[in-house]
This record gives sequence, structure tokens and C-alpha cells, in this order.
Amino acid sequence: QSDNELLQVSGFGEIKLKKYGKAFLTVVGDFCKERQLASRIHLRKPKRLRKEPSPATSASALEINSTKRISLNLFLKAKSIDEVATERKLIVGSIENHLATFINSGELPLESFVPKNKIENIQNKYLELGAELGIKPIKESLGDGYSYAEIRGVVNYLKFQG
Repeated sequence: QSDNELLQVSGFGEIKLKKYGKAFLTVVGDFCKERQLASRIHLRKPKRLRKEPSPATSASALEINSTKRISLNLFLKAKSIDEVATERKLIVGSIENHLATFINSGELPLESFVPKNKIENIQNKYLELGAELGIKPIKESLGDGYSYAEIRGVVNYLKFQG
């Protein structure tokens, strides 16, 4: 029934409090007054607080972690995603996720990950279906000629571009 109590709700932080707090508190407050209910948030287990990253963690996060960088370097040496996965003894999906990180950072051109002729089709389908649905509906709509990795690469790129 207050800002402090709302912050104790899991998933509700300062940003959501600023954005939605007043609306939530109005609805909850009216409901509780109408029914003469007191807050019981104090009975709840405290939510887990986010751990502040250590300086070492922060530094390594700025330079994208080394396992992803190894995957990128192998891929840039004209190796296929399958070859990188085999050499690193990782699954293809892991390598694709590693490379998608570098698309987001702008270090890996999208065209080196997704064939140019597919980018526009994926982009159009993404805009048509909307971002909130995820990539599965895009994949189902485009069919077997498109991989989840290609779709994820384009979606990541579009999100990176804003």
C-alpha cells in the first residue's frame, strides 16, 4: 500500500515503481480500503536482492567474455558455425548465441551471419508479427528455409538498432 511495500514485490524495482507505481497503488489502495484490509507484505519472505557486480565481473562484462570471443575469432577465420561448434566441442546453438552477442555489439556484421536475401524477409515478418511473440511464430511463418539462428540474428540486430 506504499512505495516501499511495492518495492518488496518480486519483479518490481525502481523503474517499474516510477512507471507504474502510482497506478498500482491507487487500485490496490482502493481495493483494500473498500474491504478494510491491512497490508500483509511483512509476512512474505523478502525478495532476493540483486547482487552488485564485482569490479572484476564488470570489467570482463565490458570486454565480451573470452569463450564468446574464441567462437567469434574462429568464425572470422572463414569457419562455418558447424566447424566452430565441432572444434570447440559445443552445440551449434551455443556458437550461434555467441555470435549473436557480437551482432548486438556491432562487431559482427549481420550479413556475415545471415544471408542478405533472407534478412529482408525475416525483418518484414518480424515487423508484421510483432516482437512480443518471440521468434517461433516467425520461424513457423517463414518455414524450413530459415533457421532459428538466422531469425534470432536479425531480431537481435533490429533490437540493437532500436
